Amino acid sequence: MIHQFNFITLLFLILIFMPLVIGFIKGIHTESIVALLVSLIELMEILILIFVSFAMVREIFVDEKSFGFKITNLIIPPSLKEILLERSLLVYAIVTPILLLIFVILSSMYLKPIYTSFLKSLQNYLGDAFNKTPLLARRFLGFVWSIPKVFVLVTLFAFVIHFVGYFAPSLEVSNMALQSKIYNDLNRVIVSRALESNLSKDIPLIASNVFAVEKDVGSYENKLEPNKKGKIIEYFNGVTLEEAVTSNEEIDNFAKGLLEGKVTTKEQAYAIYSWISQNIKYDHDKALHIVRDASLYSSGAKEAFYNQEGICFDHASLFIAMARANGIQVAMVTGLGYNGSFWGDHAWNQFYSKEEERWVNVDPTFGILGDYFDNSNFGADHRYEKVRQVWYSRS
Repeated sequence: MIHQFNFITLLFLILIFMPLVIGFIKGIHTESIVALLVSLIELMEILILIFVSFAMVREIFVDEKSFGFKITNLIIPPSLKEILLERSLLVYAIVTPILLLIFVILSSMYLKPIYTSFLKSLQNYLGDAFNKTPLLARRFLGFVWSIPKVFVLVTLFAFVIHFVGYFAPSLEVSNMALQSKIYNDLNRVIVSRALESNLSKDIPLIASNVFAVEKDVGSYENKLEPNKKGKIIEYFNGVTLEEAVTSNEEIDNFAKGLLEGKVTTKEQAYAIYSWISQNIKYDHDKALHIVRDASLYSSGAKEAFYNQEGICFDHASLFIAMARANGIQVAMVTGLGYNGSFWGDHAWNQFYSKEEERWVNVDPTFGILGDYFDNSNFGADHRYEKVRQVWYSRS
């Protein structure tokens, strides 16, 4: 990802330099020394309590291997347990502020009076020391004194961006966050480690509006509506949707072989989903560079099958090709996906279960990392779905 200067980076720079400049200009004065020390301790205290709160939430509600979660697992009902596992960021957003408020109240009642009293007892000694300090040195100390404040402010702002970015999905925000080196570094080193999430990870979603350019056409062949006037979908590197899902005899025969002994539509679709998730790797290099020059890359079902790797669009196209070969009604869906840090353009599938008479969500790309076949909380990291086209079996 090429880092660029943008609004998020500008806000970080303001949070970094403004306290430092103010600290240098104001310097440190005898009459304010105790108040400065108290405020510094309070800032560090807040930061520590935030991480303690996150750690407690992770221990009790998120980390399945922890002792705290095992105790919680025995108490809460199964329906709530599933929500906790699949919507861990929501749990963090709700429970962490409550724990933090409790800790702050306890600290103000028992801890703050102790260190405030201790600092006041040192006021005369500290005042005498600073009275003898040159003005420039006091300005420099004011600058240094502001560094912890900067650290706290930028860390809190990074958490805010992370939560706002998740609960209010926006490609524009994701693009700016991805392009901000300051945010990426803070997110990698601090935020992602503090927020241990069960949502998808390690898939560099394409944070650019690549899905899809729609071109008007007079009519096109569609088995649902044979003579419908409409649009042909053309994706990032010029491939049309029909070209992307085009198969051949080898892929068809292989797909049919996967379904031996599978009776229901759901069993058949799961066999295809499982094979793609386990055998088609995610092409990280393609995902990171395709926005810069899409013409360098091919896309589609055959590309994924023969190269054994691809991005979400390739995984979804291969699922469609294999489903069509077996007479399964299937759809291409695009929208936003969440990879644990960012929302980005994403493609997945739906298939029609004849036995249950309903459309079923399936994501063979995220299936590399977890269960994304008819997941009841599929919407936790998939938003703004748009069904691009539906296919019956190939004629």
